[in-house]
Amino acid sequence: MVHLVHFASIMLPLVLQAENSFGRSQAVLLNVDFRGEIALAANTCTCTNEVAATVTSCPRDGVFIDEIGTRYEDSGPWLIGGVWVFGGNRGDAWFRMASVDVQGRLIESRYSRTSFTLSMSQPELEAIWENAHKGGRYTAEVTSFCTTPTVREI
Repeated sequence: MVHLVHFASIMLPLVLQAENSFGRSQAVLLNVDFRGEIALAANTCTCTNEVAATVTSCPRDGVFIDEIGTRYEDSGPWLIGGVWVFGGNRGDAWFRMASVDVQGRLIESRYSRTSFTLSMSQPELEAIWENAHKGGRYTAEVTSFCTTPTVREI
């Protein structure tokens, strides 16, 4: 996704660290072109060493879909143990999750009484996923892939 914002007429490439909507840090590229627009391209994602060595893209954004067809925008993904997890809660006691592989194919569904939050550490997120009940008819649609995976030690 690229957003254009009017700015001064200069050419200035910048790489900034920014927090995405899930509270995770990601690199953001800003280019100011001669027409005076800033082109914001968030085109990074996080991969493990093993995955980054074998792919040119990773899931970056998507929609989680629960068993009754409710669609949850801004629902992940969180990279947990080599899979990308999307999830949602429709206001009841259960946080529903679906994991996908690097190509966005569904792997499995799980559910937990504990939801992912922005303030959770990676070990806390991993514990929720690992201890969640397996099952459910949930899925995720990857709506965008990044093309420049960054490596993250897990």
